[in-house]
Amino acid sequence: MISPLLNEPALVVENNIRTLVIADIHLGIEWELYHSGINIPSQVEKRTMRIREYIKKVAPERIVLLGDIKHNVPRTSWQEKQEVPVFLEELAGFAPVDIVPGNHDGDIEGLIPKNVAMHGMRGFVLDGAGYFHGHTWPDTALLSVSHVVMSHNHPTIRLTDALGHGVSEPVWIRTRFIEKAIMEHYGDTEWNDPEVIIMPAFNELCGGIPFNESIHEELLGPVFANHAIELEKARAFLLDGTDMGTIGRIRKLGITKVRKRYKSRGETVDNGSSMKNDIEPLQDEHDVCEMKTPRDHKVMFRTLENPLRRKIVKSIGAFGKTKKDIMKELGITEAQLKFQLDYLVKNCYAEVNGENCMLNAKGIDELLANVRI
Repeated sequence: MISPLLNEPALVVENNIRTLVIADIHLGIEWELYHSGINIPSQVEKRTMRIREYIKKVAPERIVLLGDIKHNVPRTSWQEKQEVPVFLEELAGFAPVDIVPGNHDGDIEGLIPKNVAMHGMRGFVLDGAGYFHGHTWPDTALLSVSHVVMSHNHPTIRLTDALGHGVSEPVWIRTRFIEKAIMEHYGDTEWNDPEVIIMPAFNELCGGIPFNESIHEELLGPVFANHAIELEKARAFLLDGTDMGTIGRIRKLGITKVRKRYKSRGETVDNGSSMKNDIEPLQDEHDVCEMKTPRDHKVMFRTLENPLRRKIVKSIGAFGKTKKDIMKELGITEAQLKFQLDYLVKNCYAEVNGENCMLNAKGIDELLANVRI
C-alpha cells in the first residue's frame, strides 16, 4: 500500500513494515539565501516539528529520506554542520533512518550519526519498493519491483489565467519508465514495469519545476534527459488528492503557457505537445540583443523561472566556467546543459566558445544579479 499524507509532501509505504518517506528537505537553504541578500531565520525547528507530526500520525517502523537532506554544494555551511546531525539524530530516535543521497548531499557522510544508514546514490530496495533520488540512473534492482519512488525535480503544476497570472502548486506525479529506453541503457535485465511516483519537495523554499510547462530535456536527471520515463501520460495529483489528469491533458486545458524552445540559434524545437503556443515567439536575434523593449523583463523572468537554468547561471558566475565543470558541479547531462545554454545564448545572456561558457554583460546584469536559489 502506498498513500500520501493528506495535504503534506510525505508518503507512507506499507507492505510488511510501515515506512515514512520524505524528500528534498534542503536543510541550510537559509544560508544560501542570506548570502543572496534574503535574511530568513533557520527553519529547522519548524521542519522538525512537521516531521514529528507525521511520525505521530503514521507511527513508522522505518524512515526513508530520499535525497537532498542538506542544501549547499559543493561546500557544507556551518549551519548544516550544526543542524544536520541533530536533525538526523532526532529522527533516528523514533525509527531506523535510511538515506539515499541526492546531488546536494556531497560530504554528508561526516554529518550522519552512526545509527543512520547511508545507501548508494543509485538507490535501494526496502520491503518490496525501490527508492532513488533521481540525479542518477536507478540501480537495476529497482527495475524488478512493483513501485519506485523518486524525487529531485520538485514537481509542480502551474495554472495560468487569461491575463497571464500564474499560480504554482506542488504535485505528486504517477508515471512509468519507458521500457525501450531502459533496455537501451541497461541491456538485458530483470524488468517488472514498475509504477514510478515522483515526490514533491518537503522544503517549500526550494521552488519547483512546472511539469505541464516542461519537456523531457528541461527536467532533471538522466531518466528524463534520455526519455526513459513517460511524461505526457504521467498523472498529477495535488497534495489534497485532487486528480489533475495527465500532463498531456493539462497542456490542452488552456491553463498552460508553453514558451517556444530552441535547439540552437534560430532553430526551434517542438514544445512536446500538440497544443497551440499561447506566448508569442521571442523576437529575432537583432531585436532581442540590441533593442530594449518592455518584453525584456518578461523574458528575464521567464528565464529565471526554470530552477535548472538558475543553477547554471549561478554556476557560470561572473568569471565563466567550462561545460565539464558545470556538469560535474550540478550533476546534469550534456544534453540538459546544451538545451539550457542554447536558450541563454538565443536570448543573448551567454556566450559559448567551444568548451567555455560565459555570461555577457546582459546576463550578469539581468540574470546573475537576480539569482536567488
